[in-house]
Amino acid sequence: MSEPTGTANILHQFTAYNQLREDYSPEVANVITQKNLGRHNIHATPGEIEAWHRINTAAANAKLNIPAERSTAETLGKASTAAILEAASIPHAIEELETTFAADENLDEDETEEDERPSLADMYGYENDEDNEEAALDDVLKARERAD
Repeated sequence: MSEPTGTANILHQFTAYNQLREDYSPEVANVITQKNLGRHNIHATPGEIEAWHRINTAAANAKLNIPAERSTAETLGKASTAAILEAASIPHAIEELETTFAADENLDEDETEEDERPSLADMYGYENDEDNEEAALDDVLKARERAD
Protein backbone atom coordinates (compact mmCIF):
# COMPACT_ATOMS: atom_id res chain seq x y z
CA MET A 1 0.00 0.00 0.00
CA SER A 2 1.34 3.46 -0.91
CA GLU A 3 1.81 6.28 1.57
CA PRO A 4 -1.08 8.76 1.76
CA THR A 5 -0.68 12.11 0.07
CA GLY A 6 -2.47 15.46 0.10
CA THR A 7 -5.36 15.88 2.49
CA ALA A 8 -5.25 12.19 3.43
CA ASN A 9 -1.64 12.63 4.55
CA ILE A 10 -2.56 15.64 6.68
CA LEU A 11 -5.13 13.50 8.50
CA HIS A 12 -2.66 10.61 8.76
CA GLN A 13 0.06 12.85 10.28
CA PHE A 14 -2.40 14.50 12.67
CA THR A 15 -3.53 11.09 13.90
CA ALA A 16 0.07 9.88 14.29
CA TYR A 17 1.01 13.05 16.18
CA ASN A 18 -1.98 12.65 18.53
CA GLN A 19 -0.97 9.05 19.17
CA LEU A 20 2.58 10.16 20.09
CA ARG A 21 1.12 12.72 22.54
CA GLU A 22 -1.01 10.04 24.17
CA ASP A 23 1.71 7.36 24.26
CA TYR A 24 4.51 9.65 25.49
CA SER A 25 3.94 13.37 26.00
CA PRO A 26 3.32 16.56 24.03
CA GLU A 27 7.02 17.44 24.36
CA VAL A 28 8.12 14.09 22.88
CA ALA A 29 5.59 14.42 20.06
CA ASN A 30 6.87 17.93 19.29
CA VAL A 31 10.54 16.88 19.22
CA ILE A 32 9.91 13.81 17.03
CA THR A 33 7.85 15.90 14.61
CA GLN A 34 10.52 18.62 14.63
CA LYS A 35 13.26 16.06 13.82
CA ASN A 36 11.24 14.55 10.98
CA LEU A 37 10.58 17.95 9.44
CA GLY A 38 14.28 18.81 9.81
CA ARG A 39 15.21 15.71 7.78
CA HIS A 40 13.24 17.31 4.92
CA ASN A 41 14.94 20.71 5.44
CA ILE A 42 11.84 22.21 7.03
CA HIS A 43 12.74 24.00 10.24
CA ALA A 44 10.06 24.36 12.91
CA THR A 45 10.28 25.04 16.61
CA PRO A 46 8.46 22.88 19.16
CA GLY A 47 6.19 25.92 19.75
CA GLU A 48 5.30 26.08 16.06
CA ILE A 49 4.50 22.38 16.09
CA GLU A 50 2.30 22.89 19.15
CA ALA A 51 0.50 25.72 17.31
CA TRP A 52 0.01 23.42 14.29
CA HIS A 53 -1.55 20.87 16.64
CA ARG A 54 -3.89 23.48 18.20
CA ILE A 55 -5.05 24.61 14.76
CA ASN A 56 -5.61 21.05 13.55
CA THR A 57 -7.45 20.16 16.76
CA ALA A 58 -9.68 23.19 16.32
CA ALA A 59 -10.43 22.13 12.75
CA ALA A 60 -11.10 18.52 13.79
CA ASN A 61 -13.51 19.78 16.47
CA ALA A 62 -15.36 22.06 14.04
CA LYS A 63 -14.02 25.21 15.70
CA LEU A 64 -12.33 26.47 12.55
CA ASN A 65 -14.34 27.67 9.57
CA ILE A 66 -12.18 29.73 7.25
CA PRO A 67 -14.77 29.97 4.40
CA ALA A 68 -17.34 31.44 6.81
CA GLU A 69 -14.79 33.93 8.16
CA ARG A 70 -13.84 34.91 4.61
CA SER A 71 -17.49 35.47 3.74
CA THR A 72 -17.96 37.66 6.82
CA ALA A 73 -14.86 39.69 5.98
CA GLU A 74 -15.95 40.15 2.37
CA THR A 75 -19.45 41.21 3.45
CA LEU A 76 -18.04 43.72 5.93
CA GLY A 77 -15.61 44.98 3.29
CA LYS A 78 -18.41 45.50 0.77
CA ALA A 79 -20.55 47.29 3.35
CA SER A 80 -17.63 49.52 4.33
CA THR A 81 -16.89 50.33 0.72
CA ALA A 82 -20.54 51.20 0.07
CA ALA A 83 -20.61 53.45 3.14
CA ILE A 84 -17.41 55.19 2.08
CA LEU A 85 -18.68 55.75 -1.45
CA GLU A 86 -21.98 57.03 -0.15
CA ALA A 87 -20.24 59.33 2.32
CA ALA A 88 -18.01 60.62 -0.45
CA SER A 89 -21.07 61.57 -2.49
CA ILE A 90 -22.73 63.50 0.35
CA PRO A 91 -20.42 66.58 0.20
CA HIS A 92 -21.20 66.78 -3.52
CA ALA A 93 -24.92 66.67 -2.70
CA ILE A 94 -24.40 69.41 -0.11
CA GLU A 95 -22.69 71.58 -2.73
CA GLU A 96 -25.63 71.01 -5.08
CA LEU A 97 -28.05 72.05 -2.34
CA GLU A 98 -26.04 75.18 -1.61
CA THR A 99 -26.10 76.04 -5.32
CA THR A 100 -29.87 75.50 -5.37
CA PHE A 101 -30.26 77.67 -2.26
CA ALA A 102 -28.20 80.42 -3.88
CA ALA A 103 -30.33 80.25 -7.02
CA ASP A 104 -33.49 80.40 -4.89
CA GLU A 105 -32.16 83.48 -3.11
CA ASN A 106 -31.70 85.23 -6.45
CA LEU A 107 -35.26 84.37 -7.52
CA ASP A 108 -36.82 85.42 -4.23
CA GLU A 109 -35.38 88.90 -3.90
CA ASP A 110 -38.68 90.16 -2.52
CA GLU A 111 -38.39 87.96 0.58
CA THR A 112 -36.74 89.27 3.72
CA GLU A 113 -33.51 87.94 5.16
CA GLU A 114 -35.50 86.03 7.79
CA ASP A 115 -36.75 83.67 5.06
CA GLU A 116 -33.25 82.77 3.86
CA ARG A 117 -32.00 79.28 4.51
CA PRO A 118 -28.88 79.16 6.69
CA SER A 119 -25.58 78.11 5.15
CA LEU A 120 -23.51 75.28 6.56
CA ALA A 121 -21.26 77.92 8.11
CA ASP A 122 -24.31 79.47 9.78
CA MET A 123 -25.51 76.10 11.05
CA TYR A 124 -22.19 74.68 12.27
CA GLY A 125 -20.14 77.81 12.89
CA TYR A 126 -16.77 76.62 11.63
CA GLU A 127 -14.62 79.06 9.68
CA ASN A 128 -13.40 76.35 7.31
CA ASP A 129 -15.93 75.10 4.73
CA GLU A 130 -14.48 71.57 4.89
CA ASP A 131 -15.09 71.48 8.67
CA ASN A 132 -18.70 72.56 8.13
CA GLU A 133 -19.17 69.90 5.44
CA GLU A 134 -17.63 67.24 7.68
CA ALA A 135 -19.94 68.23 10.55
CA ALA A 136 -22.94 68.05 8.20
CA LEU A 137 -21.82 64.64 6.95
CA ASP A 138 -21.47 63.41 10.55
CA ASP A 139 -25.03 64.55 11.26
CA VAL A 140 -26.34 62.80 8.15
CA LEU A 141 -24.56 59.56 9.04
CA LYS A 142 -25.81 59.70 12.65
CA ALA A 143 -29.35 60.27 11.40
CA ARG A 144 -29.04 57.25 9.09
CA GLU A 145 -27.78 55.09 11.96
CA ARG A 146 -30.74 56.10 14.09
CA ALA A 147 -33.11 55.38 11.21
CA ASP A 148 -31.64 51.89 10.69
